[in-house]
Amino acid sequence: MIKAFPNILSTLRILLVPFILYLIIQNYFFLAFILSSVASISDMLDGFLARKFNNETKIGFYLDVIADKFFIFSIYLIIGIKLLLPTYVIFCVIFRDIFISGSYILTALIGKNIYMKPTSISKINTFMQMLLIVIILLNLSEINIFNFVSNEIIIFLSYIVIFTTLTSFIVYINYWFKEYF
Repeated sequence: MIKAFPNILSTLRILLVPFILYLIIQNYFFLAFILSSVASISDMLDGFLARKFNNETKIGFYLDVIADKFFIFSIYLIIGIKLLLPTYVIFCVIFRDIFISGSYILTALIGKNIYMKPTSISKINTFMQMLLIVIILLNLSEINIFNFVSNEIIIFLSYIVIFTTLTSFIVYINYWFKEYF
């Protein structure tokens, strides 16, 4: 059971997304903040536990990637639709995910095996993207517990997300072309 826990956490992250989207649409930002925090923490825990219990599997890798993409893509899309972040930030994050997902599909269609370990910048990027989501939702919540979040912090984090997103995109593209073409 313990060895399956990382995959359970990834599955939980996928299952939380529709609830988070609904809460954001309905402007229940504090509840969306709580669920997004749980989802973000589960992302950190699943990889840690898989390594700790020496249970890094291909299915776990793909489940984690799918959970991350689904969470980030969906939440950024709804944040963009609600105009809670500048369009260029949303475009940068979503374009990267679409491009990477498309390249995985293309690579599979040409009959190549795909298994790429996440890079350090990719892990940092996912963390920063999730952190920005959580901070935005906290800032918008009716119960801003810490009362420290300001638009300046969100703008600063947005620039960090753009930087990490573009950097990880370049690293990924470089790897992909070297490996498959």
